[in-house]
Amino acid sequence: MAADFVLKNGAMHIIETVDAATEESSARKLVSDIAVSALVLEQSRMNFGINNTRSKIVFDISSSLDRLAAPSLMAAEHQGAELFNWASDEDRKRLIESVTNLAIPYEDKRRKNSSVIHTSRQSRFRLN
Repeated sequence: MAADFVLKNGAMHIIETVDAATEESSARKLVSDIAVSALVLEQSRMNFGINNTRSKIVFDISSSLDRLAAPSLMAAEHQGAELFNWASDEDRKRLIESVTNLAIPYEDKRRKNSSVIHTSRQSRFRLN
């Protein structure tokens, strides 16, 4: 199994997508796609550890399938996945902010800041 998007920054951030926005999408395929996404996220938690994995499902579902998808999405959420409805402006903004915030470096307690050399503070020819 392969995730749609993975980013490591202090933890493994796994993002799965479910696209059933067209009216031609079938209920069976939708439930199957959500189930496969939930399995990928569960496999990620098993591989990287529950505390080291952040799971997200981004979904875009047609209005005709919305009610059918709700139980499957709630089950995935119960397993720890954070849900984002791409059709919702608020959810889309929340997802983008969430992913953007991952670009902010986290403090690694194993790194020692005292060994960092700031070349801007050194004289012109003394870089070491």
